[in-house]
Amino acid sequence: MKIKILRLMSLIIIMVSLLLVISCTTVGELLTEYQSVDLDNAEYVRTEITMGAGELKVAGGAGELLEAEFIYNVVQWKPEVDYRISDNRGYLTLKQPSRIGDVFLTNIHYKWNLLLNNEIPMDLDITFGAGNGNLELGSLHLTNLDIMM
Repeated sequence: MKIKILRLMSLIIIMVSLLLVISCTTVGELLTEYQSVDLDNAEYVRTEITMGAGELKVAGGAGELLEAEFIYNVVQWKPEVDYRISDNRGYLTLKQPSRIGDVFLTNIHYKWNLLLNNEIPMDLDITFGAGNGNLELGSLHLTNLDIMM
């Protein structure tokens, strides 16, 4: 009898926790943010782009290493951009934060317009889930390309 009660209480705690997580993410007003990343004397760059769901456009033509426009209406999904340099090698990472429960949201707008530098030798790794992708990579100086969908 005690085991059944403990199992039931554990199940209730898990359900309440899931409901709290789901209720913390809300769809709000449409936000547009611009971000650029300077090359900072890197001679080579490894770029990793990870987007779970949304609309992704990647092309060349940036004056900097990256010129980005992010359009979204889930504040918790603000894109994470990180750039580091070590031994004249740059490491650029762009990723969509992942959160349990966000799959239940409706009326989501999530779009990345990314311009990358044409001149710098670059390894490009793109991981893309559900949504639309437009990759115009012909002008980039790619040394390696991995695309996972």
